[in-house]
Amino acid sequence: MISMKPTDWNIRFSPGMPKHPQAYGPVVQRSDTLSGWQFDFPFSLHSVSNKRAKLKSVNYVTTSKFDKLHLGQVLRATFHIVMSPDVYFEYGAGPNNPCPRAANYRLYLQKGKSLSDNANTRWWSNPISQDLISAGEEVLLAVPLEPDNWSNIWGHMGDEDNETIKGFFDAVAKAGAVGGTFGGGCFFGHGAGVSKGSAQFIMTEYRVD
Repeated sequence: MISMKPTDWNIRFSPGMPKHPQAYGPVVQRSDTLSGWQFDFPFSLHSVSNKRAKLKSVNYVTTSKFDKLHLGQVLRATFHIVMSPDVYFEYGAGPNNPCPRAANYRLYLQKGKSLSDNANTRWWSNPISQDLISAGEEVLLAVPLEPDNWSNIWGHMGDEDNETIKGFFDAVAKAGAVGGTFGGGCFFGHGAGVSKGSAQFIMTEYRVD
């Protein structure tokens, strides 16, 4: 089981954002969990400034409140975005991020509770992801915990070689955080915001089975 209690989820490395999402209402009490959570995308103008630290974006949203994971299980996230007709999602396109992929969300798995730059300690669902602009209706991302569905910090797929396979297996066995990240272009977790209009991200279910 993965908790859906908003205070069990952390908005990380996200300048201008609160520490936790808010409860999505109406909420339904289910033992120690709630039916969902939400947050508003911050106003951001990545493309007109290089001062990233002063810009607002949502980057990582994760929880450490879950039962032990096992290979072969499936992580499932059900969500949608309420957005104004004129919304524009910003992710920091420019010379340092030339890839054409639109702002998007993808699932995330982390070995241990502390962030590490070791390549095989952080994993992203790949290619399974969702462009934000196309998430106006309910979206379900379902990603099996198998190495061919995930890539590491440097973009290497989990089944690329013996080292990545071992690294992915180890991350699943010792997982300390799961959730999702926002990014665009070449980067999966460097954040997203809106530079026009407004948008609210609503997660109604995040589970493993």
